[in-house]
Amino acid sequence: MLNKLALIFVFTIVVSLCSSGFDIAGSNVFAGEHKEGHHEKKHDDHKKEKAHSGKHKSADMVKLVHKAKNELLIEKIKAKLEIRMGDKLDKAADLLIDEMLEKYKARERDEKRKKELEEGLKGIFSQGE
Repeated sequence: MLNKLALIFVFTIVVSLCSSGFDIAGSNVFAGEHKEGHHEKKHDDHKKEKAHSGKHKSADMVKLVHKAKNELLIEKIKAKLEIRMGDKLDKAADLLIDEMLEKYKARERDEKRKKELEEGLKGIFSQGE
């Protein structure tokens, strides 16, 4: 039983690693930052803004590199787990899927019984009193 729990734990960690990471989708990594009234600014302000903009771009690029590294690491971990534990993880996945499907079936049975009970009670109480 402990081995099954350990497998499920490892499986859960792998799944959570696959879906983790940080989102930089909101940052505009490749577009320049051109603002209205840009040409009216003093020359020094323009240099500062350009340098500042470049820092943001390089920081975003570094974030992309870290994200890519993490994604590659996850792929490598998944490949190694498949080689070393593939059969056990397949069995664990089968058990988890079977459990989920049984819960769905039980929920459907419960809903059907509840509906039959409500209809039966409604039939009883709707008859002349």
